[in-house]
Amino acid sequence: MTSLGRTRSGLYPAVVLCLVALAACLPAEGSRIEKTPEILRGPGGSRIQGEGVLAEGASLAEGLFSIDAWIYPELKVEVARLRYGTLCQTVGERVRERGHADLRVARPDVLVRDILEVLRDDGFTCVDPKPARDASRADAKVFSQALLERRASCGTMSLLALACLESQGGGGFAVCMPDHCFVRVPTTGGTEDIECTTYGASLDEPEREATLRVSERARAMRMHYGKSLGRKETLWHYLGDSLGAWLRRPDTDGAVLAYLSEAKEILGGSCLSFESQEARRLLRLARANGISGEARESSLLRARGCLSRMFDWDPSEAAIAINLALLWLERREISPALEVLGGFVRSTPLSADPTVLDAYCLWYTTRLESGDPAYRFSGADECRRALFLLAERMSPIPGTPFQATALSKLGQAAGSGN
Repeated sequence: MTSLGRTRSGLYPAVVLCLVALAACLPAEGSRIEKTPEILRGPGGSRIQGEGVLAEGASLAEGLFSIDAWIYPELKVEVARLRYGTLCQTVGERVRERGHADLRVARPDVLVRDILEVLRDDGFTCVDPKPARDASRADAKVFSQALLERRASCGTMSLLALACLESQGGGGFAVCMPDHCFVRVPTTGGTEDIECTTYGASLDEPEREATLRVSERARAMRMHYGKSLGRKETLWHYLGDSLGAWLRRPDTDGAVLAYLSEAKEILGGSCLSFESQEARRLLRLARANGISGEARESSLLRARGCLSRMFDWDPSEAAIAINLALLWLERREISPALEVLGGFVRSTPLSADPTVLDAYCLWYTTRLESGDPAYRFSGADECRRALFLLAERMSPIPGTPFQATALSKLGQAAGSGN
């Protein structure tokens, strides 16, 4: 999965739509995050470090509960905490029954499988939740909600396994990939990666090779995919993802951007989930009333950097390509916009997906606007195919501003006899 908390959220042209697209340890056990409103309404954009929210010494579970209580004040976190306590008791009994208590340090892989078996027997199921229409509502990607409903994503199932392992005196790591999450535990020969969604299977050889390839690429791009995240890093990642629940609150933009900056520093790299959230908030800040020209340009520059890193990782994401190209076009820089859109077209076959159609139409019209005679009609056939696909879907033409502009340009070409 993309993250340990919320899934990736993204952008879409000037109107900022939603694209389909884990934090230092928290207060000591039993304490709560108290300063929510004050922190969020603090000096806009100032670096936030500590603030009583992220202090050393908390268990992984208590840190997760504290974050959930802060982000989702209506969530029944206390009930989830009680269910977690009962779960840990059951795990302890299972471990003692099997004589595995002495293995908590030497063989944490054995304990993780005991824990996942308990979760399965207790009725926990692993789901692949679709992105919520309302990100402010807790779902299976939220630790406390997973406990309340016994429905977990790969991320929260991994968090449950690690928290229960810690409660038994063992330790392990969370590993995040662009579209998945699993647990890594130390062994006598190194480490073992354990798939929590299948209740304890090891990653097979092709999966390990794929993980290694992604990890190597992530290091080169300063992303943290494939890294072993300890308790501190896991909590920071979960916090950064969870802050996506506040995307509809412009008043949180400055403070959340500071938290995300802190999270990336602690994690030693970024991820698509953080970059997407940053880009969306930065674009909103850049278009806020009263912002100075210098501050606006700084926000746009940072947003373009976020989108560029996302595009470099995956040039087949239509909405990222569109937004990045539009930021270049806003500066009247057609060549980099064409480079982005051309990269998307080369990596993504034309389909009836409306966002893919939009990207193809924007690519075609931008080529016309470039003034290069070699581009004038070379994209017309692809654009006609895109609009034909749109018509096949029984969608109204023009369906979007991009499609309307492309249709107009095609009409002008037809009217001139070309």
